[in-house]
Amino acid sequence: MKIIISNTKKFLIKDTLKDFHCKQGLIKAKDLKKTKGKIKTNKGEEFFILKPEFIDLYQKIKRNAQIITLKDIGAIITETGINQNSKILDAGAGSGALSCYLAHIVKSVIAYEIREDFAKTVKTNIQFLDLKNIKLKIKDIYTGIDEKNLNLITLDLPEPWKAIKHAIKALKQGGFLVAYTPQITQALEFTNKAVKTEKFVHIKTKETSEREWALKGKIAKPITPLISHTGFLTFLRRI
Repeated sequence: MKIIISNTKKFLIKDTLKDFHCKQGLIKAKDLKKTKGKIKTNKGEEFFILKPEFIDLYQKIKRNAQIITLKDIGAIITETGINQNSKILDAGAGSGALSCYLAHIVKSVIAYEIREDFAKTVKTNIQFLDLKNIKLKIKDIYTGIDEKNLNLITLDLPEPWKAIKHAIKALKQGGFLVAYTPQITQALEFTNKAVKTEKFVHIKTKETSEREWALKGKIAKPITPLISHTGFLTFLRRI
């Protein structure tokens, strides 16, 4: 596989033995054999050809459920400080977007998903990204957690407070419990019930915003509306 990229477009080319067609024109298969450099379509549009990195493949994963956005994934990574030694449980895996991205930077990820159709998509994405450090389980976290000494548990669930008692036993001291919820009332109930156990301290609850800008010459202007609310992230820490 390869990617072709310009200032405004990027395409992942899975089959470099065939001509590639896009709105910008036709690129001959012989040009796609290049490993680097500049190529042109028959309409004169210029692209650079590159070997795809993880993010190029990640952006092409299959989706059958709303995924956690990159801006929110970035917040989880930076607020918890996870690294190559971290062991993580992601419950409510959905399409596996969060599980897969975290697996790219940590030691291991266990993904819990109760829906078999969603789990099939997670498995497909794991294989597509060639990740060897994810273990997928068809399991309801509300009924328990098999793993111990976890550094982080992420919850993308309607009632994350139902996982609190199990998270107490599964997280190592100082580990993080993070819930992603669409409603602030969910975040509030989750926080109140966790703190009441006297096993967690509330670090923060936040939402993140993002707006992309176009830069050309001396002109700079936003090209997307401000992406404000996607969900609330609540960070708790095991004490």
